[in-house]
This record gives sequence, C-alpha cells and structure tokens, in this order.
Amino acid sequence: MARGYHMGHAQFRRYIDGQPRIKATDCKSLYNSDVGAQGYFTWPGGRQVYYKVRHAEGWDRVAEFSYKGVKTPAPILKTKQYLGERYWLVCGACLKRRTALYFNFYNQIICRECAGLHYACQSERPAVRIERKIRKKRLKLWGPGQSLLDSSQRYSKPKWKRWHTFEKEKQEVARLEYQWIEMLRESDFGLFF
Repeated sequence: MARGYHMGHAQFRRYIDGQPRIKATDCKSLYNSDVGAQGYFTWPGGRQVYYKVRHAEGWDRVAEFSYKGVKTPAPILKTKQYLGERYWLVCGACLKRRTALYFNFYNQIICRECAGLHYACQSERPAVRIERKIRKKRLKLWGPGQSLLDSSQRYSKPKWKRWHTFEKEKQEVARLEYQWIEMLRESDFGLFF
C-alpha cells in the first residue's frame, strides 16, 4: 500500500520524504572553512538556501542559513568517533545534536521532532510492521524471492551460516510468521486463512 493512502481517511501527519533537509555531512566543508565564508545550498527542485559561516561564543562554527528572509543559525559540531570524526548540526529550537535539519512552515531550519515530521514506518499498522520484519529477516537469511505465504520451514540452511545461529534465526522468523497469520485471522482477511 502506498504511503498516504490511509484507507479513505484524511492524512494529518507530515513525513520526512521529499522534505528539503540539510545534512551534517554536507556541512563538513562549512566547518573547515574560514569565518565569513558564504554560498548557497541547492536542492533538485531548485530551492536555494543562502549560508554564511560565522563564529559564536561557545560554538566552534555557526552556519547562518537564510531562506525567504528568515535567518536560522545552526551550530556545527565535530566529535571524535572511533577512527574518524562525526559532524553534527544543533537544532535552534531544542538545542540537541542532530544529523539533519528540515524546513518547517515558517521557513526555519529545525530538527525532525521540532518540525513535527514523522517517518513513514511510524504510521504502519501492526500487521504491516510484522510483515516488514519477516521480509527483512528472510532477506538476510535466504536472499530475495520468498513469498510471505510460504512457510520458512521449507527453506534450507545457507552454506555460510552456522547451525546454531541458523536455527535461532529460523525460529525467530517462524514466531513472527505465526504472529502475522494470527493477526490476519483476527482481521477481515481471516476468511481466507
């Protein structure tokens, strides 16, 4: 089922799909640039956001993004991660580290939670969520091409998998399949099972 169909109901949630965003990885060059550097971020739809790098007390670098006359400062942080570095943007509304910032209705650039955006999987029904888990686990074990209506007991152990690990993962898939079939029996589709 396509996202946004909702069985005839009105859709009230806004999703991150298609929302313009600024990722922290894209701001790596801004962090390493000189204070006063300026330029534009451009999205495929032609939307351009002006930025200017400045220094602010308490932060290493701050990128001031300007879109349609609204200026939003976003501090850029760098942390050490294992063998490398990770870059973060700080949301201007909640002051939390984020990997991406999105536009809200007022053309401010803020994090997903502050903008009221959701992931599509947060609106899935429980049966659809279990279906997705089954497909993901089956793909990991046996690769593509299995029907959800086939039992996982039919499939053999992959050559590279240890028996103990295989049996444990196969039992997990069987448990999820049983849960999924019980949910379908309780729903309107129960006439077919």
